[in-house]
Formats: sequence, structure tokens, C-alpha cells
Amino acid sequence: MELCLGTVQLGMDYGIQRAGQPTTSDAFEILGFALHSGISAIDTAAAYGTAETIVGAFIKKHGNIRENLELISKLSPTALVDVPQEHYAATIRECLMQSLRKLNAEYLDGYLLHNPAHIYEDVIADAILKLKQEGLVKRIGASVYTPDEAKKGIERGFDLLQIPYSVFDQRMDEQGVLELAERKSVKLHSRSAFTQGLMLMDESDIPPRLEAAKPVVRKLSRFCEEHCITRLQLAIAFVGRQKSVSHLVFGVDSKEQLMEIVGAYDPPIAEGILYEAARQFSGLGEDIAMPSKWGR
Repeated sequence: MELCLGTVQLGMDYGIQRAGQPTTSDAFEILGFALHSGISAIDTAAAYGTAETIVGAFIKKHGNIRENLELISKLSPTALVDVPQEHYAATIRECLMQSLRKLNAEYLDGYLLHNPAHIYEDVIADAILKLKQEGLVKRIGASVYTPDEAKKGIERGFDLLQIPYSVFDQRMDEQGVLELAERKSVKLHSRSAFTQGLMLMDESDIPPRLEAAKPVVRKLSRFCEEHCITRLQLAIAFVGRQKSVSHLVFGVDSKEQLMEIVGAYDPPIAEGILYEAARQFSGLGEDIAMPSKWGR
């Protein structure tokens, strides 16, 4: 498993802790350190504020780095609102071209549907397939939330899916998505390994709307202390144990956070510890495991 730098925090104020969007200079420093550390995959999206523009400016500044990057972006989840179905293909193509212009790129390594509901529409699936056939993207797929959405994407013949998976959210494993993707040779990028930072937070910093998560985070902290590992190390290794997952997608607010994640990436954790973590934290409710279900 490799690391993939997510860029939502570089383009907007995002996440449970709301640290604030980094300056362009700080974003460039983060991107530069990521590449220096061997992270060549970058995940972005039209919906991530100014993220595509920032990544594109970084690529332009450094000239010859594009061929060394795996660059993934996503169609805006609202791109097709009020668009007649007969104009879907043209609209999707224009959205991709806008992303390419912002990113200073001639093609993408991956282009994903950001709205999982789009997976179920034949016209949309056919439109992004055509982009692949034109050579504008190497892989097509979707960013999904549920196992059913992931299974539909695999059924569609998509070759890249971004899925949520973590110690706190094991649904994709429990419902057979990981095994199915491996069998069908579908590339998986896993996000939310840290549950938007919830897994790493001090209990006192957890907001009131997530009061139910406090005993779970407390239990996780005790588990890691007992096994002499950090919660960050466990979160990364837990995803890395899945052979079907090629990349762990994560975001940071600062270079210091990125350095910490890179430092936690290598130390191996015994399979027995990871198995026990899976057992102890399986079946958590969606109100804890899924950030999209959190009260605002």
C-alpha cells in the first residue's frame, strides 16, 4: 500500500477540527515534502474549493514533475443539477477539461464520480467511459460511501473506486467489497483512515455532537497503549493489511502533520494486533463510523 495525498484541506476549511485552509505557500511546502517523501499520488476534486488550482500552480512551478505523479480528480457532485440528460456527456467532458486546465495537465490518471447517485445512471457511466476511450483519463470510477455503491461501481466495470475504510468503519470488508474488488482487479483507494481525525483526537476535544464517540476513542487509546503503538500507526497499518487497497488517501493541514504521518507509515505491526483491533471495533454505528452521518 502506498500513501496518496488528499487535497481537500489545501483548497478549503475542512474537517472536524477546522484548522483553517493553509496559505498557498504552506500548501506548496506540503506538496513539495510529499513528493520528497516518495508520495507520488495526489487526490483532488472540483468540489474542493481552490485545491485543483493550487495543485496546478505547483505542477506549473515545478515543470517536469507531471509524469512522476498519479493525479486523480472528481466530477463536481452538483455538475449535472438542472442539466437535461441529453447534455450530460458534453457537460461531464467540459467539467473534466476545466479540471485539466486548472491542474495544468493533459490527462488524469483517475477521474471519479463524486456523487454516488451518479453510479446508477447509464448515461453518466457511458459518458465517463468515453473520456477514458478518448485517452483523457486512464482510469474511471467513483467515490462511494456504502458497500452497495461500491458493488454497483464494480458491476459497472469501473477500474478505480475510492472507499471509506478504517478501524472504526469496516463495512467494506465485512460486506465483501474488498474481496470482490481484488477478484475483479478493481483498484481501491481507501479514505477516512483516521475518521476525519476523530481516531486521533484527545477525548476532551471531541465536539458535543460526537459525545457517543468518546468511549470508543477512549477504548482505542487504551488498546494502543497496551500494545505500545500509537493510534496513528494502528490506523495506517490497519488499512495497509488489506492487499486489495493500493493507496491510503489522507489529508493534512500542515507540513508537521504530513511529517508525522510519513513517520508512522513504516513500522510494522503484528498481524495479531491488527486482527484483534478488527474484532474489538467491528460493528460500530454509522453515527460514529461515517463522518457523513455526523450531526452538524
